[in-house]
Amino acid sequence: MTAERKSVAHSRRDLRTMTPRQAAQAQWDEAAEHRGHGYAEELPAEGTRILAADGAELIRAGTDVGNAPMAASFARTGYDVFQRVLLMSWDRPASAWSSSGSQSRPGRYSSQRREAPVSAKARSSAGTPGSGRSRCQTRDQA
Repeated sequence: MTAERKSVAHSRRDLRTMTPRQAAQAQWDEAAEHRGHGYAEELPAEGTRILAADGAELIRAGTDVGNAPMAASFARTGYDVFQRVLLMSWDRPASAWSSSGSQSRPGRYSSQRREAPVSAKARSSAGTPGSGRSRCQTRDQA
C-alpha cells in the first residue's frame, strides 16, 4: 500500500530520541487511488506494531470526529476513544472584550478551551459535525 506523507518521515532511531509529542506530530493519508479498498486499517495497525515492538507502553492516535472511516479503522484495530477535544474560533476584535478582566481575552480562553476534554453528549450539542477530534488508545493499554 502506498501512503502520501503530509510531514517529515522518522526512522525508528529518530522515534526513540524524540519526545512523544514530537514523534506524534505526523499525518498519514492513503493515496487517492488506494482509497476504498480497506487499506486504512493497515496504517494504524503497522504503526502500532512498530511502536509496540520498540517497547511503547501507551500508544495514542487521533482523527477528526467527522472522519467516520478512520475512526472505524481505529476501533477495528483495537483503539478506544479516551478523549474528545472541541476546537473553537471566532472573529471578535480584541477591543470588544471587557477591560475589567471579568471576561477572558480571546487567546487565553481559546487555548484553555482547546485542551478541555468534552464528553460525546456535550460535544454533539456544543459543536458542529467534524469540529472536534477523537483521540484513541489501545484497549490493552487503557
